[in-house]
Amino acid sequence: MTVGAQPLDPSGYGEAVFDRLAEELQDRQGYRSNVEKWLGMDATGERPRDVVAKRVAGVVEALDRLHDASRVVIEMQDTSIVILVDDARDMLVRFGLRDAELIEIRGGSEWTTVRSPYRFAPASLLYRFGSRRWGARFSAVDEQYPRLPLRRAPNALAYWVIPDDAQSWGLGPRAADPAVAYELAAACLRSPDELLERIRALEADDRRLGLGSRDLLDRTEGCLLGGAVGDALGYPIEFATGDEIVEFAVSPGGFPIGDGSISDDTQLTLFTAEQLAALEVDDERAVRQASHTANRHWYRTQTSSRPDDGGTGLAAEPWLYARRAPGATMMGSIGAVAQQQDADQVVDASNGSKGCGTVMRAAPYGLITRWSPRRAFDAAASAAALTHGHRTASTAAGAMAMIVRLLVVGSLPVDAVRRTIDFLAVAVADGDGDGETIEALRAAYELVLAGGPSRARVQSLGSGWTAEEALAIAVYAFLAFPEPARVVDALVLAVSHDGDSDSTGAICGNLLGAAHGRGALPADLADHVEGRATILRVAEKLAATGMSGGRDASPHADDEGMH
Repeated sequence: MTVGAQPLDPSGYGEAVFDRLAEELQDRQGYRSNVEKWLGMDATGERPRDVVAKRVAGVVEALDRLHDASRVVIEMQDTSIVILVDDARDMLVRFGLRDAELIEIRGGSEWTTVRSPYRFAPASLLYRFGSRRWGARFSAVDEQYPRLPLRRAPNALAYWVIPDDAQSWGLGPRAADPAVAYELAAACLRSPDELLERIRALEADDRRLGLGSRDLLDRTEGCLLGGAVGDALGYPIEFATGDEIVEFAVSPGGFPIGDGSISDDTQLTLFTAEQLAALEVDDERAVRQASHTANRHWYRTQTSSRPDDGGTGLAAEPWLYARRAPGATMMGSIGAVAQQQDADQVVDASNGSKGCGTVMRAAPYGLITRWSPRRAFDAAASAAALTHGHRTASTAAGAMAMIVRLLVVGSLPVDAVRRTIDFLAVAVADGDGDGETIEALRAAYELVLAGGPSRARVQSLGSGWTAEEALAIAVYAFLAFPEPARVVDALVLAVSHDGDSDSTGAICGNLLGAAHGRGALPADLADHVEGRATILRVAEKLAATGMSGGRDASPHADDEGMH
């Protein structure tokens, strides 16, 4: 880690931070005060400048070790440090003269803010980072730490944590949420090195289980192949209702109903992935063109009986010319512009539809790892608008791509969903988002917390014909069985309802594969799903595109706000 072109110098940086903060204070006051005397640290025997510099240096040194252990990027600024995870701003440490703010970045906006005295900050910061990245596996409750006493701060708006040696340490971390305050208190009982050892152990477990962020190909294959498996499970029962639906268990030997045939959901997803993998210029116009071309190529397979002579790629594969109950909105909206090759000449759909055809093809937009989660959201939402005119259809597609993007880089299932909900909440608060998608996702999340999974709970979320309902059903099944060993249970739950079972199964399969990789998919199904070889070939090309970097030099530059 370096500061500009210079090697890391924690002590020098700490002194520079103090000097800048002191200068800013004097500018605000309008006169040159003695900042060190104002801080009231004379009794310690050390100059306040030295005390503050040491505490800042301690934070920097802890972050330097975090950088080495967890492959995060640290950007040191004048009086703050930004932590980037997977090229996206994740946390911010903002220094003051008396304390430091630990700020979480969610959906491109500053979200949770916790104040922590400098002497606590290194352990507290590492603990907060671990909590964000590994969720329940990194909690004070799990470790059974003794809860330290809390006391309200003088302004009654936050809690102070009182450590055992409060006489010498002074007040502990301050937070408005007592649960957060307890977490910070627990972190202070551990040294930064102990916390780093835990982070290393968790990352080692992830790599052993095939969950590491380096396993891009495995997750990309898992996402596309998992979607096909879920699609094939739900396709035979898509139009069944009532007693015709049976909560079935998948037994060894293959698909319990049907022969593993996929529907238009997987067809569209593959054509989308193929065009994204072929991107040569990575800008908004090129991505929109890729989306339009994918739609046109798929439409050709639904209106012709066989490939044209000299066809290439997916358009040359006869098996994709099977017509598998394509949606009326997709056929109508694409058919109206199928002869137009240039996407610049195609206006967004005005049909008012919010059908699930947008969400079922959104996963590939989350598989481009050089894109930020926000970029994946925007790309999928823009693609959705080409065929569906309702705002909810675009928002739900964007949310799906964002969740996939977060899963691929290692977020836990519940964290990926919660971060997406947080992003949508900020957008709705800013008047730039729809409420239906966030309400549907919150309903799915709350159902998981309410009790054991059941078909009745799935049915309460709708039938899956609309974008937000299909996403909610898939997310509910995904969160109800988030473990790699329960993939089959999640897929069965996702398709066991009266409605668009193949779409909800496909979306859930995309999520499961992105989270756990190809290895977690049941071999009896994944090895026999239609088009397996083609799916894996497209996944390999898309993964290579995702790792290549392209021309998008700043993948997190567009994380602020909603377009």
